[in-house]
Amino acid sequence: MIYNYDSIWVHLYVTYVLQIQKKKFTDLPILEAFRRSTNSEQCPISNCYTKEQFTCMMTESSFKGNLKGCYISLWELHLTEVTENALSHKDLRCEHIDFLKSLIYTDSEIPTYQVNEAGIGGCYSFTK
Repeated sequence: MIYNYDSIWVHLYVTYVLQIQKKKFTDLPILEAFRRSTNSEQCPISNCYTKEQFTCMMTESSFKGNLKGCYISLWELHLTEVTENALSHKDLRCEHIDFLKSLIYTDSEIPTYQVNEAGIGGCYSFTK
């Protein structure tokens, strides 16, 4: 699984729902809070990447690759209902506000970020 940093999961669920609303993982950096929010709090490794970070890792490992697209979970779609509340919350950091404000919704109400679905899953193709 390649988790996508540019997602509702990161910028709305982890930062707003978990850290602000539920006051969970408030003392942790965003990537550590993300790790604990995925498979289980005890999961030792769970990383998320921007498109640039992951393609750079592929290049450094002598692969050629690119992002084919992203997918969004039903859980993330449900979370979009709290976007307005998140945007108006004084403790949500600018990075996350900027991300949420930049989302464009398709006719099917799917949030997109820079032409990709703004979901947790990233799909890449790569070759040696």
